[in-house]
Amino acid sequence: MKIFLIIISITITAMALEYRSFEAEALKSSPLLKSAEIEKRKALLEGDLALRYENPSIEGELSSFDPDGAAKESGWRLGLSQEFRTLSLGNDLKKYADALSRAAKNSFEKRRSTVIAILRSKYTDYVREVKREALIKEEIELAERLESIARERFKSGAGTRAKLMQASLQKIAAKTRLSRQIEKRVKSYYSLLEAAALEKMDLEAAFLYRVERATASSDPENFELQALRAKKELLEAKAKTEKRVIKGFRLFTEYEKEPDQSAARIGIETAIPLFNQNMEEARITELRAKQSAIEAELLKKRQALEIDALYKQISALADRLDMLKMQLKKAKELLSLFEEGYRSSQSSLLDLIDTKNSLIETKLEILNTKYLANIYTIRLNYLKGELK
Repeated sequence: MKIFLIIISITITAMALEYRSFEAEALKSSPLLKSAEIEKRKALLEGDLALRYENPSIEGELSSFDPDGAAKESGWRLGLSQEFRTLSLGNDLKKYADALSRAAKNSFEKRRSTVIAILRSKYTDYVREVKREALIKEEIELAERLESIARERFKSGAGTRAKLMQASLQKIAAKTRLSRQIEKRVKSYYSLLEAAALEKMDLEAAFLYRVERATASSDPENFELQALRAKKELLEAKAKTEKRVIKGFRLFTEYEKEPDQSAARIGIETAIPLFNQNMEEARITELRAKQSAIEAELLKKRQALEIDALYKQISALADRLDMLKMQLKKAKELLSLFEEGYRSSQSSLLDLIDTKNSLIETKLEILNTKYLANIYTIRLNYLKGELK
């Protein structure tokens, strides 16, 4: 799907060095990736196993001859045999082994990109909680400043105790929210460590992506799709080996020594495929290959639609962010004006509280907008195959 829109493409930029190290360490120690690496090695060995020939066989025999009226004499026989594949089957097995290797590598890369997506998503969750905590601390500072103004007015006789208590309640409410937010931040931090299978460490909290406008056009091309295609190729290669009616032959040779003569023989042995021709097995495997091809095509269409939706969602977030930044600037100006006005009795405490709450709410909206943009970008990069 080729669409050209002026949208926000959130590109990976100043990813904190601490997170780069964290992710690299997590990928090195990830149990999921270690398991996937073992699966990949197993697949390579299975490919070698498919190409392996059987060992030759040898047989020996001693004979005793007892002719009537004559002395006993002895003889012996020695035979050697080896199984050989047909040339066409050998080529098919080589293709099967190669397809097995590709499927294993794609499966590993799919799991690796999935682990990266999980880590970055959980890290983004952690960043949001850290920044929310910082925002509540900022709110507490604003509430303390408001309380200080209310106290000055009360001491000077221009304000009432009720107004001072109202200002104090704003600070207490913010501190209560801070305690709950600290709990959320800690929970998010340990969820990230659990996903990374790492010990406790210090992490800088910074969003991984920044907002930039760009023209974008992309079709899905990721390891999830490639894994399905590799599975299809593997099944097709397997079906070809199963279709072979005559898969090989056994070459044998023997030498026999009897008292009055000796004989050398050479011959070929092969199965006569009258009953078992593996056609049912081959057909089933071909159907499974077609099923994988259909699944890959459906997945590509779904992911193309998702990519289109993500671009449009991110574009909407970009517009929202621009408006929120303008709103924040006005809120800061208004808060400053109301502070001066309240000091000189030209504005009310309620105006000051409302403006303070609006300022914090706007900053929270900006934070949530950046958070969603990062989450969408992680998914977008996964669908585009850029998480490696």
